[in-house]
Amino acid sequence: MKVKAKPSKFIKDLFTTGFSQLGVLLFNVLILKIMTAALSKEYFGLFILMRRWVTVLVPILTLNLSIALTRYVSYEKENAGFYLHISLLVSTAVSAIVFSAFFLFPQTFAGLFFKNSAFNTFVFILAVFLAANYIELIAYSYFRGKLNMNTANALRVLFYGFPVLLALVLMLLKIKNHAAFLYLYFLIYSLWGVLMGCWYLRREFSFALLKNILKKKWQSLFNRSRKLFLFSFIRIPSVVFDSLIFSFPVFIAAHKISITAAGYMGIVVAVLRLLEMFSMPFNMIFLPKFSSLEKNGDRENIKNYSLLVLDFIFTFLPVLVVTVFGLARFIILIWVGPAYLPTAKSVAVAVLFSMFYLAFALIRGILDGLFVFPFNNFIGLSGFVTIAGLSLALGTDVFRLSIAFGCGLLFLGLVSIGILVKKLHLSIPWTVVLKAIACTLFIFLALKAADGYLLGLSLKDLHFFAICVSYRILLVSVVWFFYWRKTLWYRELIKRFDFSGTR
Repeated sequence: MKVKAKPSKFIKDLFTTGFSQLGVLLFNVLILKIMTAALSKEYFGLFILMRRWVTVLVPILTLNLSIALTRYVSYEKENAGFYLHISLLVSTAVSAIVFSAFFLFPQTFAGLFFKNSAFNTFVFILAVFLAANYIELIAYSYFRGKLNMNTANALRVLFYGFPVLLALVLMLLKIKNHAAFLYLYFLIYSLWGVLMGCWYLRREFSFALLKNILKKKWQSLFNRSRKLFLFSFIRIPSVVFDSLIFSFPVFIAAHKISITAAGYMGIVVAVLRLLEMFSMPFNMIFLPKFSSLEKNGDRENIKNYSLLVLDFIFTFLPVLVVTVFGLARFIILIWVGPAYLPTAKSVAVAVLFSMFYLAFALIRGILDGLFVFPFNNFIGLSGFVTIAGLSLALGTDVFRLSIAFGCGLLFLGLVSIGILVKKLHLSIPWTVVLKAIACTLFIFLALKAADGYLLGLSLKDLHFFAICVSYRILLVSVVWFFYWRKTLWYRELIKRFDFSGTR
């Protein structure tokens, strides 16, 4: 008898998406490292501000249609082409209006975006960069909705991989003017993004269908796409809040302290974004997956899978966070260099709170897949209000801004767990939670003691880092053997690899 391992499609999509997100994570690490080496601290701060404004403005330009596109392309496959074209049409129209304002009042927007009207030329390039991002986002959301994860993942890897190569080429050209370096970077990257998005959509886009849509009366178009727009519009606040959660501390740093401080805060945010990449493969698949379960009325599996996610949150994430916490200084040294070591304590604080954001990142896809009502609006509002209020009150330095940032993440996680439990009538496994707290506390204290002992030995940074990583790997191995192997999520993962064969 010949037996062949055959993983389920969900596991295949999970792993391919995971590897693509790992690639995106690596590209983000590399681009920040390159930019800290290529640019002064002021222009690195400008680079961070450009990226953060894109995360805030793209959901507004697209009217958040990307998230609805994913859901309804999955939910109503027969209307996938129409939803794609109407999303592109509306996003382009809104962008044209906004970009016109940018070009008419560049100095005003430069003062708003960068607190310096001298950066008015970067307002123009921001418009082009926004266009590239919204086209890529709509294309990615469309293929994700079709559960064509191979195409979606390839698109994302190419979009985030190209700027690394571009930045290296610009460094080799030895452009001494940092403003020119940054301008060329964003211009070429934007052109690449637009052309690549159009290339991937070339077989999905139809001028005949677009012409037919334009001939329709607006009332007829609205009636046909009403569900798409309703789902998108009522979720605009959640996406904007999510963007502002990561951007507001950076904006406050730029306006209350300096653009250099904005760069520092941007590093804190970037480290947390790297950790978020860990949850992205799940979140990318959860929305269409749970949407499909809801359409089929499969309440039993909805509850079972939700309990698996909660088990994963309670048992895995706390261990991950406390393991990374003590490595904050080395993350900064290795990633962006000793010049940015002042951010190490701020990064450590953000890492400690990151488990709550990761919990939210896992749950938001489930909520959007199951419910038309925008629960994520309230979750995002709770986090943003906390961060905004504390940032305005305490934001005199980057460390205090990081504490405000972390408190907002705490609210995100707790509120999202509470809503999921209440709406699905789940029971929180308090025994599991208490065991997780005890295990996490033990690991935290053990690592704290070991790290403190090593500090007293005055070792070189490289040796210190190697030893720290070594006993963390050993400790995680012990946790896996005695703890994680008994969890619900681990058993489900193993079960997903079914075996089939023929005699």
